[in-house]
Amino acid sequence: MFNRRGVAFRVSLGILGGWFAVTGVYGQLPPTPASQPASDSPQPKLFVQERTKNLGKILEGDTVPVSWTLENHGDADLIIEKTRATCGCTIVRLAEEDKIIPPGGKLELMVEFNSTSRPGNQRKNIGVYTNDPSEPKLTLVFTANVEMLFKTKPTALLNLRSVRRGESGGKTLDILPGPGRKSVVVHDVELSNNVALTYEIEPLDIDGAMGQRIRFAVPKTAALGSMVTKATLHLSIDGLERTRTIPVRLEVVGDLSWTPKVLNASRQTLVAGRRLAPVTIRGTDKSPFDVIGVTAGPMLEVVWEQITHPPNRSAFSVYLTIRNGVDPGPFATMLEIRTTSLDQPWIGVPVFGIIKAPVQADPPFILLRNDGTPAGQRRRLKLMTFPSDKLDVSKYACDNPAVTVKMDMEASRQHRHIRILIVELTGEVAKGRHEALLTMTTNIKGAERLEIPVTIDGVQ
Repeated sequence: MFNRRGVAFRVSLGILGGWFAVTGVYGQLPPTPASQPASDSPQPKLFVQERTKNLGKILEGDTVPVSWTLENHGDADLIIEKTRATCGCTIVRLAEEDKIIPPGGKLELMVEFNSTSRPGNQRKNIGVYTNDPSEPKLTLVFTANVEMLFKTKPTALLNLRSVRRGESGGKTLDILPGPGRKSVVVHDVELSNNVALTYEIEPLDIDGAMGQRIRFAVPKTAALGSMVTKATLHLSIDGLERTRTIPVRLEVVGDLSWTPKVLNASRQTLVAGRRLAPVTIRGTDKSPFDVIGVTAGPMLEVVWEQITHPPNRSAFSVYLTIRNGVDPGPFATMLEIRTTSLDQPWIGVPVFGIIKAPVQADPPFILLRNDGTPAGQRRRLKLMTFPSDKLDVSKYACDNPAVTVKMDMEASRQHRHIRILIVELTGEVAKGRHEALLTMTTNIKGAERLEIPVTIDGVQ
């Protein structure tokens, strides 16, 4: 049913001593509509004669301008708040001083489309955001058919992977003419970052299409390690000049290569006696080598063994194990490997991780407050070991008689490696702050005796 204001009620007709009882409201007054400016107040009005334009066929690599005439048919200033293109290939040219169009005024909005690496049919949108209340966002569209002049293989990234000093990579950068084109000629290659790479340009004929093949090589004087550069190609396709930039990535190696470059053990569960993932060293040619010494700091024990894969090439695996008696917490060290290689007599591998205690306590310390509330006087302590082990807590007590400790038997039965203790302030404590110690005895090696600090805040 509804009242005079149009408010709907849900009514329960329960008879209570001859009276009817209304139990709840079903609806509410409709929201007040947003205030609109008076129809006779001055307003801007954006007008565009042609919102969609077709650029037709263009050649890949060309930068093509396109423009729209924006008119203000209103009687107040039209303010262009912002513009947004749907693609980084499209740039809107709009000066700050041109963003206000007076009544009866016009603006030529200039846009540039860069067709590099965008062959085929293209459709791009430009959003124009203004203070026109009838159309705050105007969408302009242009279409084009971009003709492919040439193609590269690979198209985006040339990853040469591991390359020995003084040798060329196994992969090449191939450039071929596009459909309907006859030939591609590479005139020059510019490499960024001053990288130590050389290159050779070779002719390439695939099914009558005359292209070019670029083969990169590493000088013998290059430094070992990762190398990243951008190769900018200056080329011509049937006399049309173009440029194209291709990222190049490789790892410069000497006689030896190894994985991983950094041993990140932070995702492993590390305790005393646990072995980390191995570091594997291989010869990059058929020359044999030996490992003659390995060190990794006082926290890690080191062993290594020779492996015979792949055939006729020397390879070793180095294993690290957490020593007994090390303290829990994060660690970082350097694995140093000495070899008989004249080119690489020393290999360094950073190693880091987090050593966990055999039994973890959550929270690691307890704060109790004598404020008369359950939240202040009672704490839940979670003890946890590794899921493969069973945790038994045989003794537990606090050295302050005002603190009572007991096992939550129901919660502790749910998991064999988890035990829950309830620590509660049950006695009287003097005003001020008091320090105590909660001690526990477990069956876990290396954590037979646990100590948890307890702070008691005796408020009055």
